[in-house]
Amino acid sequence: MKLFSKKKAEGTERHREVKADDAAPRHAAEERSLKEKRAKFHGAPGLLIQRPHLSEKSVKLRDNRAYVFVVRKNANRPQIKTAIEAIFGVKVLHVRLTNMPGKVKRLGKTEGWRPGYKKAFVTLKEGNKIELG
Repeated sequence: MKLFSKKKAEGTERHREVKADDAAPRHAAEERSLKEKRAKFHGAPGLLIQRPHLSEKSVKLRDNRAYVFVVRKNANRPQIKTAIEAIFGVKVLHVRLTNMPGKVKRLGKTEGWRPGYKKAFVTLKEGNKIELG
């Protein structure tokens, strides 16, 4: 048992040394570049909006300046609003969200799940329009 306790003690000392080095303050430029990388990954408009949701209902809603998009599961209203405004250059009035649950699908005896998704109903201000396929 002495061997195990001895190794354990050595490991903790090395661990403490590494922790002390990590606690050293970073340079301001390095901090800024990390923040920019995170902002590019999390705040990029193209990553939040996956695709337009084209159905009979969504095509009819276009008459009322409402458009439907499939968005990431973790996207929230302010993020979706800024993403739509940045991508299409329009002004958004409000955003409504709905989570669509996954469905059970069968093929013979085997059963599987189709994944769920999140839909965003985006209403534009008067005079704005988005051209979709």
